[in-house]
Amino acid sequence: MKLRWTIVAVTALTLICAGVFIWHFVYAQVNSRQLAKDVTAYRIRAEQGDAESQFKLGSMYSRGKGIPQDYGEAVRWYRKSAEQDYAKAEYNLSSMYRDGKGVPQDYAEAERWCRKAAEQGDARAQEGLGFLYYRGEGVPQDYAEAARWYRKSAEQGDGNAQYIMGYMYYYGYGVPQDKGEANRLFHLAAAQGNEDARRAIGLNKVHVPAVSKITLPLKFLAGLFFGVAFLKSGQSHGTRAQIATGVTALLMICAVALDLFWLFYVGHLQSSTSVTLLYLVKQLVGGAIVGVLASVVHGKSAKIVLIAAAVIFVGFIVFEVVHSELRHIPVRVWFLCFVGLPIGMSIPSAIFLWLDRKRALDGRGDAAIVAVTTK
Repeated sequence: MKLRWTIVAVTALTLICAGVFIWHFVYAQVNSRQLAKDVTAYRIRAEQGDAESQFKLGSMYSRGKGIPQDYGEAVRWYRKSAEQDYAKAEYNLSSMYRDGKGVPQDYAEAERWCRKAAEQGDARAQEGLGFLYYRGEGVPQDYAEAARWYRKSAEQGDGNAQYIMGYMYYYGYGVPQDKGEANRLFHLAAAQGNEDARRAIGLNKVHVPAVSKITLPLKFLAGLFFGVAFLKSGQSHGTRAQIATGVTALLMICAVALDLFWLFYVGHLQSSTSVTLLYLVKQLVGGAIVGVLASVVHGKSAKIVLIAAAVIFVGFIVFEVVHSELRHIPVRVWFLCFVGLPIGMSIPSAIFLWLDRKRALDGRGDAAIVAVTTK
């Protein structure tokens, strides 16, 4: 009976993961075909001299969308479009020179093409030219000139430029120090979703999904319940169920503490690495709770939980690999965000399996001793 239910559970999880994989594979194929059609259409118009199509074809080569990534080809098509004074292509060509993609790195050429686009009023190019002056790349470092171009971009509503102008006003770089103006610009940038600006004015203290606000009191009550149950057991030698109940109570308390920290302080963590690691710890604790609770509900569930954890782990990896929209996220970030749950589930299950095996070996040893003594 137990073996049959184990097979059913593993089969169901495998089918779910396979379904997710197939759906994303089909979606990727359909999307790939549409992108290939777009490439063909852009190429036809680009070869006829259409500047916008040349720019879009260059962008697809640069990003590897619908066509193999080729920075050299991207530069070639950007240049054709830029030579027709297409501002977006001029700015992208400038970025290629600045980063050394498809061409040797050349800050002077980057500045030349960026200026051409900025003088046509392109907000991104104005922000980019401000960056070059701020860093002194291709031009002498000049905070006042950087502020002038950042301001032009900020006045067109560019959120990043608004934040940087606020930063420059806050510290007095290239402009008179004015914290009131800095605060105004931070609010403008924050309204557009700029995370640095939101952090600067303290608006991003709470980035917790709505479900966390619901589960937080439930976790607290569950921790209280298991804690009371553990204290009431009153046995001098803890049984497996008693130990599991106590561990569950401790894990629930840890989960509540982590949720509170996430709720009130995560917005002030200054790096994505810190947020990622905190999320990993939250998922580890959550997975451990699942593993221990499974043991409380059924003493022989450790193997099932380990199998489920392995399937979830593989499923998450497959999902991330085939999910094209998330490929721009660094591997270490999505890996740490998604492996916490299965790893957390595995730890208590592995410990319980080890204890069961140890107990079984001790039992066989005791039986052998009894058999020898009776003879």
